[in-house]
Amino acid sequence: METSELFLIVWATIATVLAVVFKHIATRAHKTLLLFQLGLMMVADGKAQIYKDGDKVGIKQCDPT
Repeated sequence: METSELFLIVWATIATVLAVVFKHIATRAHKTLLLFQLGLMMVADGKAQIYKDGDKVGIKQCDPT
């Protein structure tokens, strides 16, 4: 195998791995954003409350009463 062929194989492998990693990161970020948006909508509708527990901030559903 020539050097140019090895370069192309390595380049294609690295490009494929990076594409898969970035796709995974983008999918996870999109799901997180959707959940955050849903939480904000619930807070705006009065169906949930924001709470703080130490350094952690979260959203909990209000009692249905």
